[in-house]
Amino acid sequence: MEQKRLGRGLEALYGRLDSVKLSNNDADGTQKTNSGSVIDVPISQIKENPYQPRSRFAEDSIENLAKSIQHNGMLQPLVASKINGTYQLICGERRLRALKKLGYTTAKVIVHDKCNDEDLLKKALVENVNREDLNPIEKAEGLQLLNKKFSLTHEQIADSIGMSRTGVTNLIRLLELPVEIQDAVRSDLITAGHARAILQVNNLDKRNKLISKIVKDNLTVRQAEQLARKFNTVSAGSEDSAGTAENYDTNSIASFLEESLLTKVSIEKAGKLYKLNIQFNSLDELIDFASRLGYTAG
Repeated sequence: MEQKRLGRGLEALYGRLDSVKLSNNDADGTQKTNSGSVIDVPISQIKENPYQPRSRFAEDSIENLAKSIQHNGMLQPLVASKINGTYQLICGERRLRALKKLGYTTAKVIVHDKCNDEDLLKKALVENVNREDLNPIEKAEGLQLLNKKFSLTHEQIADSIGMSRTGVTNLIRLLELPVEIQDAVRSDLITAGHARAILQVNNLDKRNKLISKIVKDNLTVRQAEQLARKFNTVSAGSEDSAGTAENYDTNSIASFLEESLLTKVSIEKAGKLYKLNIQFNSLDELIDFASRLGYTAG
Protein backbone atom coordinates (compact mmCIF):
# COMPACT_ATOMS: atom_id res chain seq x y z
CA MET A 1 0.00 0.00 0.00
CA GLU A 2 1.34 3.43 -0.93
CA GLN A 3 2.24 5.59 2.03
CA LYS A 4 0.46 8.95 2.23
CA ARG A 5 2.64 12.03 2.13
CA LEU A 6 2.61 14.01 5.35
CA GLY A 7 1.55 17.63 5.26
CA ARG A 8 4.42 20.10 5.06
CA GLY A 9 3.86 21.19 8.67
CA LEU A 10 4.40 17.67 9.94
CA GLU A 11 7.51 17.16 7.85
CA ALA A 12 8.92 20.41 9.19
CA LEU A 13 8.37 19.28 12.78
CA TYR A 14 9.23 15.59 12.53
CA GLY A 15 10.95 14.89 9.24
CA ARG A 16 9.67 12.12 6.97
CA LEU A 17 8.29 9.15 8.92
CA ASP A 18 9.17 5.78 7.49
CA SER A 19 6.33 3.33 7.05
CA VAL A 20 6.09 0.84 9.92
CA LYS A 21 3.62 -2.03 9.68
CA LEU A 22 2.29 -2.93 13.11
CA SER A 23 0.79 -6.21 14.31
CA ASN A 24 0.50 -8.07 17.60
CA ASN A 25 3.16 -10.48 16.37
CA ASP A 26 5.86 -7.84 15.64
CA ALA A 27 9.21 -8.80 17.08
CA ASP A 28 10.62 -6.67 19.90
CA GLY A 29 13.42 -4.29 19.10
CA THR A 30 14.16 -0.82 17.95
CA GLN A 31 13.58 0.33 14.40
CA LYS A 32 14.79 3.54 12.85
CA THR A 33 13.14 6.37 10.94
CA ASN A 34 14.64 9.57 9.61
CA SER A 35 13.22 11.39 12.63
CA GLY A 36 14.25 9.06 15.47
CA SER A 37 13.98 5.60 16.99
CA VAL A 38 10.79 3.54 16.99
CA ILE A 39 10.28 1.49 20.13
CA ASP A 40 7.54 -0.75 21.51
CA VAL A 41 5.75 1.04 24.36
CA PRO A 42 3.07 -0.44 26.66
CA ILE A 43 -0.19 1.30 25.82
CA SER A 44 -0.88 1.67 29.55
CA GLN A 45 2.08 4.05 29.73
CA ILE A 46 0.87 6.32 26.90
CA LYS A 47 -1.04 9.38 28.12
CA GLU A 48 -3.35 11.41 25.91
CA ASN A 49 -2.25 14.88 24.85
CA PRO A 50 -3.98 17.42 27.17
CA TYR A 51 -3.72 19.98 24.35
CA GLN A 52 -5.38 17.81 21.74
CA PRO A 53 -7.42 20.33 19.71
CA ARG A 54 -9.91 17.73 18.49
CA SER A 55 -12.77 17.71 20.98
CA ARG A 56 -14.93 15.06 19.32
CA PHE A 57 -13.95 11.64 18.00
CA ALA A 58 -16.60 9.94 15.88
CA GLU A 59 -17.01 6.35 17.03
CA ASP A 60 -17.61 5.07 13.49
CA SER A 61 -14.34 6.72 12.39
CA ILE A 62 -12.42 4.95 15.16
CA GLU A 63 -14.15 1.69 14.25
CA ASN A 64 -13.18 2.02 10.59
CA LEU A 65 -9.60 2.85 11.51
CA ALA A 66 -9.44 -0.21 13.79
CA LYS A 67 -10.62 -2.42 10.91
CA SER A 68 -8.00 -0.90 8.64
CA ILE A 69 -5.22 -1.52 11.17
CA GLN A 70 -6.45 -5.07 11.73
CA HIS A 71 -6.29 -5.87 8.03
CA ASN A 72 -3.40 -3.73 6.81
CA GLY A 73 -1.33 -2.88 9.85
CA MET A 74 -0.53 0.67 10.93
CA LEU A 75 1.58 2.52 8.40
CA GLN A 76 2.94 5.13 10.79
CA PRO A 77 3.86 4.87 14.47
CA LEU A 78 2.55 7.12 17.21
CA VAL A 79 4.67 10.10 18.24
CA ALA A 80 5.23 10.81 21.93
CA SER A 81 7.51 12.55 24.39
CA LYS A 82 8.84 10.70 27.44
CA ILE A 83 8.01 12.61 30.63
CA ASN A 84 8.58 11.25 34.15
CA GLY A 85 8.52 7.61 33.12
CA THR A 86 5.39 7.88 30.95
CA TYR A 87 4.87 8.78 27.32
CA GLN A 88 2.93 11.95 26.54
CA LEU A 89 1.19 11.50 23.21
CA ILE A 90 1.95 14.15 20.59
CA CYS A 91 0.39 12.66 17.47
CA GLY A 92 -1.92 9.73 16.82
CA GLU A 93 -4.80 9.79 19.31
CA ARG A 94 -7.21 8.23 16.79
CA ARG A 95 -4.70 5.46 16.15
CA LEU A 96 -4.21 4.95 19.89
CA ARG A 97 -7.96 4.65 20.43
CA ALA A 98 -8.19 2.17 17.56
CA LEU A 99 -5.38 0.06 19.03
CA LYS A 100 -7.15 -0.01 22.41
CA LYS A 101 -10.36 -1.10 20.69
CA LEU A 102 -8.45 -3.97 19.08
CA GLY A 103 -7.03 -5.03 22.45
CA TYR A 104 -3.39 -4.20 21.68
CA THR A 105 -1.11 -3.95 24.71
CA THR A 106 1.84 -2.27 22.99
CA ALA A 107 2.28 0.28 20.22
CA LYS A 108 5.13 1.40 17.99
CA VAL A 109 6.14 4.90 19.08
CA ILE A 110 8.66 7.47 17.86
CA VAL A 111 9.98 9.05 21.05
CA HIS A 112 11.02 12.71 20.97
CA ASP A 113 12.86 14.74 23.55
CA LYS A 114 10.74 16.25 26.29
CA CYS A 115 8.23 18.74 24.89
CA ASN A 116 6.81 21.71 26.72
CA ASP A 117 3.08 22.52 26.67
CA GLU A 118 3.46 24.89 23.74
CA ASP A 119 5.19 22.20 21.65
CA LEU A 120 2.46 19.67 22.50
CA LEU A 121 -0.26 22.01 21.28
CA LYS A 122 1.61 23.12 18.15
CA LYS A 123 2.40 19.59 17.07
CA ALA A 124 -1.10 18.32 17.77
CA LEU A 125 -2.51 21.22 15.75
CA VAL A 126 -0.20 20.59 12.82
CA GLU A 127 -0.98 16.87 12.77
CA ASN A 128 -4.72 17.42 12.75
CA VAL A 129 -4.68 20.29 10.28
CA ASN A 130 -2.63 18.24 7.81
CA ARG A 131 -4.07 14.77 8.34
CA GLU A 132 -7.51 14.72 9.84
CA ASP A 133 -9.11 18.07 9.01
CA LEU A 134 -10.23 19.47 12.33
CA ASN A 135 -13.50 21.32 12.00
CA PRO A 136 -12.91 25.09 11.79
CA ILE A 137 -14.07 25.79 15.36
CA GLU A 138 -11.66 23.22 16.80
CA LYS A 139 -8.86 24.76 14.74
CA ALA A 140 -9.83 28.19 15.97
CA GLU A 141 -9.85 27.07 19.62
CA GLY A 142 -6.38 25.56 19.26
CA LEU A 143 -5.01 28.68 17.59
CA GLN A 144 -6.58 30.92 20.22
CA LEU A 145 -4.96 28.82 22.95
CA LEU A 146 -1.55 29.43 21.36
CA ASN A 147 -2.39 33.13 21.31
CA LYS A 148 -3.81 33.47 24.83
CA LYS A 149 -1.97 30.86 26.89
CA PHE A 150 1.43 31.05 25.21
CA SER A 151 1.27 34.73 24.13
CA LEU A 152 2.11 34.02 20.50
CA THR A 153 1.13 36.65 17.95
CA HIS A 154 -0.96 35.65 14.94
CA GLU A 155 2.16 36.05 12.79
CA GLN A 156 4.17 33.71 15.05
CA ILE A 157 1.36 31.15 15.03
CA ALA A 158 1.13 31.32 11.23
CA ASP A 159 4.88 30.76 10.82
CA SER A 160 4.93 27.85 13.27
CA ILE A 161 2.10 25.82 11.71
CA GLY A 162 2.37 26.78 8.04
CA MET A 163 -0.60 29.10 7.63
CA SER A 164 -0.85 32.77 6.67
CA ARG A 165 -1.46 35.42 9.31
CA THR A 166 -4.76 36.30 7.64
CA GLY A 167 -5.86 32.66 7.78
CA VAL A 168 -5.04 32.45 11.49
CA THR A 169 -6.87 35.71 12.26
CA ASN A 170 -9.96 34.72 10.26
CA LEU A 171 -10.21 31.37 12.03
CA ILE A 172 -9.86 32.86 15.51
CA ARG A 173 -12.54 35.44 14.69
CA LEU A 174 -15.06 32.58 14.33
CA LEU A 175 -15.00 32.31 18.13
CA GLU A 176 -16.66 35.74 18.31
CA LEU A 177 -19.86 34.10 17.06
CA PRO A 178 -22.56 32.88 19.49
CA VAL A 179 -22.18 29.28 20.61
CA GLU A 180 -25.25 28.24 18.60
CA ILE A 181 -23.65 29.42 15.36
CA GLN A 182 -20.31 27.83 16.30
CA ASP A 183 -22.16 24.53 16.81
CA ALA A 184 -23.65 24.88 13.33
CA VAL A 185 -20.09 25.01 11.98
CA ARG A 186 -18.98 22.06 14.14
CA SER A 187 -21.83 19.93 12.79
CA ASP A 188 -21.21 20.96 9.15
CA LEU A 189 -24.61 22.63 8.95
CA ILE A 190 -22.77 25.68 7.60
CA THR A 191 -19.18 26.20 6.46
CA ALA A 192 -16.49 28.44 7.88
CA GLY A 193 -17.06 30.71 4.87
CA HIS A 194 -20.72 31.06 5.80
CA ALA A 195 -19.69 31.79 9.40
CA ARG A 196 -17.36 34.57 8.25
CA ALA A 197 -20.24 36.05 6.28
CA ILE A 198 -22.38 36.01 9.42
CA LEU A 199 -19.59 37.81 11.28
CA GLN A 200 -20.03 40.74 8.89
CA VAL A 201 -23.50 41.34 10.37
CA ASN A 202 -23.43 43.43 13.54
CA ASN A 203 -27.00 42.84 14.73
CA LEU A 204 -27.67 39.55 16.55
CA ASP A 205 -31.24 39.22 15.26
CA LYS A 206 -30.03 39.75 11.71
CA ARG A 207 -27.29 37.16 12.26
CA ASN A 208 -29.96 34.63 13.26
CA LYS A 209 -32.01 35.57 10.20
CA LEU A 210 -28.96 35.12 7.98
CA ILE A 211 -28.09 31.66 9.27
CA SER A 212 -31.72 30.59 8.86
CA LYS A 213 -31.66 31.88 5.29
CA ILE A 214 -28.37 30.09 4.58
CA VAL A 215 -29.71 26.75 5.80
CA LYS A 216 -33.22 27.08 4.37
CA ASP A 217 -32.19 28.28 0.91
CA ASN A 218 -28.85 26.45 0.76
CA LEU A 219 -27.02 29.71 0.01
CA THR A 220 -23.47 29.70 -1.32
CA VAL A 221 -20.82 31.60 0.63
CA ARG A 222 -20.89 34.43 -1.89
CA GLN A 223 -24.67 34.71 -1.66
CA ALA A 224 -24.40 34.76 2.13
CA GLU A 225 -21.80 37.53 1.98
CA GLN A 226 -23.95 39.60 -0.36
CA LEU A 227 -26.94 39.18 1.94
CA ALA A 228 -24.81 40.09 4.97
CA ARG A 229 -23.81 43.34 3.31
CA LYS A 230 -27.46 44.08 2.56
CA PHE A 231 -28.39 43.46 6.19
CA ASN A 232 -25.82 46.09 7.18
CA THR A 233 -27.04 48.61 4.62
CA VAL A 234 -29.08 51.52 5.91
CA SER A 235 -30.52 52.83 2.65
CA ALA A 236 -32.03 50.87 -0.19
CA GLY A 237 -29.89 52.77 -2.65
CA SER A 238 -26.67 51.46 -1.17
CA GLU A 239 -28.04 47.90 -1.05
CA ASP A 240 -27.79 47.56 -4.81
CA SER A 241 -24.16 48.62 -4.90
CA ALA A 242 -23.15 46.53 -1.87
CA GLY A 243 -23.29 43.25 -3.73
CA THR A 244 -21.28 44.28 -6.79
CA ALA A 245 -18.07 42.55 -7.77
CA GLU A 246 -16.11 45.78 -7.22
CA ASN A 247 -16.81 45.60 -3.46
CA TYR A 248 -16.42 41.85 -3.13
CA ASP A 249 -14.00 40.88 -0.36
CA THR A 250 -11.37 38.56 -1.82
CA ASN A 251 -9.91 37.84 1.63
CA SER A 252 -12.61 35.24 2.25
CA ILE A 253 -11.68 33.49 -1.00
CA ALA A 254 -7.99 33.49 -0.04
CA SER A 255 -8.83 32.10 3.42
CA PHE A 256 -10.99 29.35 1.93
CA LEU A 257 -8.19 28.35 -0.46
CA GLU A 258 -5.63 28.37 2.34
CA GLU A 259 -7.78 26.05 4.45
CA SER A 260 -8.36 23.75 1.47
CA LEU A 261 -4.78 23.70 0.14
CA LEU A 262 -2.99 24.00 3.52
CA THR A 263 -0.56 26.58 2.16
CA LYS A 264 -0.29 30.36 1.93
CA VAL A 265 -2.49 32.04 -0.67
CA SER A 266 -2.87 35.68 -1.65
CA ILE A 267 -5.04 37.48 -4.19
CA GLU A 268 -3.93 40.72 -5.82
CA LYS A 269 -6.12 43.09 -7.83
CA ALA A 270 -4.62 44.96 -10.77
CA GLY A 271 -7.22 47.05 -12.57
CA LYS A 272 -9.95 44.66 -13.64
CA LEU A 273 -7.69 41.62 -13.31
CA TYR A 274 -7.09 39.40 -10.29
CA LYS A 275 -3.85 37.51 -9.63
CA LEU A 276 -3.85 34.35 -7.48
CA ASN A 277 -0.57 33.51 -5.71
CA ILE A 278 -0.10 30.05 -4.20
CA GLN A 279 3.06 29.38 -2.21
CA PHE A 280 4.85 26.03 -2.46
CA ASN A 281 7.89 25.29 -0.33
CA SER A 282 9.30 22.65 -2.65
CA LEU A 283 8.96 21.17 -6.12
CA ASP A 284 7.39 18.07 -4.53
CA GLU A 285 4.56 20.21 -3.10
CA LEU A 286 3.97 21.80 -6.51
CA ILE A 287 3.91 18.40 -8.26
CA ASP A 288 1.58 17.00 -5.59
CA PHE A 289 -0.79 19.95 -6.09
CA ALA A 290 -0.71 19.57 -9.88
CA SER A 291 -1.36 15.83 -9.58
CA ARG A 292 -4.56 16.52 -7.64
CA LEU A 293 -5.69 18.57 -10.63
CA GLY A 294 -5.01 15.68 -13.01
CA TYR A 295 -1.36 16.31 -13.96
CA THR A 296 0.78 13.29 -14.84
CA ALA A 297 4.50 13.42 -15.52
CA GLY A 298 5.28 12.90 -19.20
